[in-house]
Formats: sequence, C-alpha cells, structure tokens
Amino acid sequence: MRCDEVEKLLSEYMDRVLDEETMLEIEQHIDACPDCIKIYDEMTEERRLIGLMAGIGPSAGFTEKVMNAVRENLSPYLFLPVPLLEIFALVFMGLAMGKGIYMLLSIYWTVASGVIISILRVYSSSPFAWAEMMLIFTITMTALIYLFDRFLKEARR
Repeated sequence: MRCDEVEKLLSEYMDRVLDEETMLEIEQHIDACPDCIKIYDEMTEERRLIGLMAGIGPSAGFTEKVMNAVRENLSPYLFLPVPLLEIFALVFMGLAMGKGIYMLLSIYWTVASGVIISILRVYSSSPFAWAEMMLIFTITMTALIYLFDRFLKEARR
C-alpha cells in the first residue's frame, strides 16, 4: 500500500472501521514507513488533546453574563410598539393610496367669478386605469388595516 492511500484511510484505521485485510495492510505499512508513523503519531496526539477538551465547558454564570451584556447593548428602537420597518411601510402605502385616489379622481380647483368650483375628472388614460387604481387602493387598504391591527395588539401588551 502507498503512503497517499494510507493517509486517506488513517482516520478509519484509527476508528477500527475498516475490514481486517485493509487494517493489516495499513498496520504493516505504518510499521515500515517512518513518514506514516509520524503522521499516525500526530493524529493520535490530536485525538488525545481533543478528548481532553471534551470535558471543558463555560464557567459558571457565563450565560448570564453574556445575556446581561446583550440586554445592556440592545437598541431602544427594537421595542417600539410598531417596528420602524412597518412605519416606513405605512408611509409608503399611504403615498400609494394617495396616488390611487389622485388617479381615481383628479381634482382641479378653479376660481371663476369669485366662486371655487371643484371639477372632478375621472382618470382614464388607459383602458386598465380603473383596474390599476382599484388594485392599488385594495393593497393599500389591506396593508393599513394590517398595520393598524398590529399597532393595537402591540399597544395592548
């Protein structure tokens, strides 16, 4: 057996999971090859050291110290009734709703003879304008209702 083959199988050899014939070949090679003896001895020492480390654990109170340090460094913004991301989503949805309403009804204020006249003009630049407006409005209202419900649930805590 060659050195590169022995090196590949050395871990399995040390775990004694190989068949008897392969185990015997590796053992004979290790006895005859100084390089493989050195690798075998290094692996044996590494396994011994790893075995010693298995019993090492964190000191008493380590978890409590870490958790206290984490609590001290927490951002106060993490505990808002509504997280900032949802506030930004609310603002964005409000703007989208405003656009939808504007698209639905374009309002022009005109001053004529001292009287303010409101002219409602339905936005209809494309055949799908109504569908687009209603979709924007529906999505916006759904998001607003969800955020308002979430805000109320957080406020009750």
